[in-house]
Formats: sequence, structure tokens, C-alpha cells
Amino acid sequence: MSYDVWLEKDGHAVTEDHNYTYNIFPMLKLADCEMSKLNGQTGEVAGPWIRSAILVMTVAWEQFEKLNSPNGWGDRRGCMRWLEEIARDCETHPKAILRVG
Repeated sequence: MSYDVWLEKDGHAVTEDHNYTYNIFPMLKLADCEMSKLNGQTGEVAGPWIRSAILVMTVAWEQFEKLNSPNGWGDRRGCMRWLEEIARDCETHPKAILRVG
């Protein structure tokens, strides 16, 4: 299973689909950045929330490294890169709606 995250405006995607493994759920939960909370938010709301999660994952990196998936699919660094891509899209499209599939 994986997350598919994109931004849309007027029902049409304005960004690419950002896909990453669902194995990062424990990291997102610990960083208070669960995708279900962001679904339906505008880029201007979701972007800062995601940036905050990236900061938490940077500062408390040891806690998040412990949550790396044992099967190798999903780690802190990959999660942070994925979140960074989404945050940039949110900043580029602040009025677009973030969708999670």
C-alpha cells in the first residue's frame, strides 16, 4: 500500500502524484502530519503543517530513524524528501486542494 498525494484546482490535478509507501505512517503520526488530516486542506494550510513535520523529523531524527521500515520500504530520509516535494507544491499552489488517495 502507498500514499498518493497531489493538489487539484477545480477538480483537475495541478501537480504530479507524489507516491510513497504507507510504511511511513508511524513517522507521520509522530510528527503530527497524518495525511488524513491534510486531505482537503488548501496548499496554504497544508504547506506549513508539512514544513513543521519536516522540522520535527530533522530535530528529533533519532526517534524517527527507529521507525524506519524493517523491510527497507520507507525510511526517515525518503519520507522527508517526499514531504519536501509536497510542501513545495503547496507553496507553488496555495489555493489548490491537497488530495490523498
